[in-house]
Amino acid sequence: RDLLPPGWLSSLVNNAGHAAIYGVLALLAARAAGSGPRAQWAGFALAVLYGATDEWHQSQVPGRTA
Repeated sequence: RDLLPPGWLSSLVNNAGHAAIYGVLALLAARAAGSGPRAQWAGFALAVLYGATDEWHQSQVPGRTA
């Protein structure tokens, strides 16, 4: 009997990949915004906002899931 649900590894890899890519987006956005904590928060907020709107968009496309 398996202790982990089927497909857990692909889900883990998929989520880790998304986290890495959005982390890079946040770093680049923070760098473009300037330096300091305010720029870091702006980069983080931009990446979260982009990710949320991208998930919403995917939920509207037939055959895709958010």
